[in-house]
Amino acid sequence: MDVAVYLRSAGKKGFNREKEALKLVDDVDKLFRYPADEGFPRSAWVKFKDQMRLDFPGADEPEMNCSVLNGRLSLRYVEQVVVDPYVIQEIPLRERVDRLIQQISKVSLVVRERTFKKRPSRSKLYDELATLVLNTIPSLQDLSQNQDVSTELREWALGVKPDLEYQFRRFAKYLREGTLLPLLKK
Repeated sequence: MDVAVYLRSAGKKGFNREKEALKLVDDVDKLFRYPADEGFPRSAWVKFKDQMRLDFPGADEPEMNCSVLNGRLSLRYVEQVVVDPYVIQEIPLRERVDRLIQQISKVSLVVRERTFKKRPSRSKLYDELATLVLNTIPSLQDLSQNQDVSTELREWALGVKPDLEYQFRRFAKYLREGTLLPLLKK
């Protein structure tokens, strides 16, 4: 297994995993507000951006990823699965993922659905967006001007920073090709 920690999201334009990964464990330790010997949960508190930039000028939001030789991480290393609140052909994605895990593994995992405590109405946007991307992947501008979508979805599209258009398109393409279409074929 290969684990890498970065100072900015791997989804940013021009990201280079090899060049941007931190090279020293001591550098990884500098991302946290408290040393490891403080114990959990304090030792898991990541510094705010302004504090992090004292050690790493230009740091954005740290991110970690791992890769394994066969391309699949064993479920025995997973503690919890969080899925978005999609309902596909009247079956919640959470149920589909739970069934799939039961079919392929003896590991018992908690599968929970993402919640929106501050904006509970946001969960409705998931299915609306999924329906749209099944046919075509719209731009954020198209979404924000489309009178056939909900006011909430138009407002959400307006709220996404314009420089994240590529990220939205990447997300929408993965949602369509990596989740929706394979599930609809079954």
